[in-house]
Amino acid sequence: MTATELQPVKLATAKKPRLAFLDWTRGMAAIIMLQGHVFHSFARTDLREGGAYRLGMHNPEADMTMVVAGEYREIDPPSRLVYTWSWEGPEGDHAAETTLVAVDFITDGEGTRVEILHTGFLTDDSREQHDQGWAGVLANLERILA
Repeated sequence: MTATELQPVKLATAKKPRLAFLDWTRGMAAIIMLQGHVFHSFARTDLREGGAYRLGMHNPEADMTMVVAGEYREIDPPSRLVYTWSWEGPEGDHAAETTLVAVDFITDGEGTRVEILHTGFLTDDSREQHDQGWAGVLANLERILA
């Protein structure tokens, strides 16, 4: 692992790769943004190579909205999804940083192993913050894909 990438994250699910892939692409906003909290969220996706996505959540208690956007670079159903990842927001809040997320759905017995690799961080601090964020995402993902 280098300063610019997270350790690959792995998750097992009982679902077949096709169903896990559909859950990920259809439920991406809920998986990524909600992380067990009560937020208002939105998602706009154009699920095709070169297509854009924009996911957001609004925390009414903090009166704060967080938005992540990017472009789908590779879509190979049901085995692989690659997209850019860039937070919209004030300077200093990773706004200038565009990273890359690769999600692989690998047949594992009767189920699927989901592997996520997030690369391209500009700083160790950014990588560590995203590592914490993915921990929450995976907790939700386990629940959604169960």
